[in-house]
Amino acid sequence: GFYKLDTEFKRPKAIIRLEWILPFKCFTHDDAIVLTLLETLLLDVLAEETYDAELAFLNFSLNFSSEKGISLSFSGFNDRLPELVDLVCSKLAQVATGQGLDAARFAPLLEWQTRNWANWSKEQPYTHARHFHDLALTVGQNTNTRFPIPATAQR
Repeated sequence: GFYKLDTEFKRPKAIIRLEWILPFKCFTHDDAIVLTLLETLLLDVLAEETYDAELAFLNFSLNFSSEKGISLSFSGFNDRLPELVDLVCSKLAQVATGQGLDAARFAPLLEWQTRNWANWSKEQPYTHARHFHDLALTVGQNTNTRFPIPATAQR
């Protein structure tokens, strides 16, 4: 965690970062697909509950790395940040174990994500250049997991 006193507006700000280091170092395409779908489902489940938090400048992000694992970052004013951490972590546990998921909601999210993967090849060339530039500078990571179009989504 990190705490910084805002000397200009006298508002305390905090940053909390949680990391789950996974026992394996490289993901397969299937792992990347599952983790991306987990992120999509989590963001969908949390959309309504975290709307007010976003308006109050409380933010969170979820990242997957083939080197580290799963990383959750939270930032904002520290008085309500622990509540956001509890909410996101509990929903992550529910989504990861399949509790409370609506099959009717999963189908459109899967379709939306599949379209995103398929449409990546139609992006502007500078987007592709930036992506592959980042891959070239990423040392020690499995590039298969960082490629936005998983092999199984190209069928």
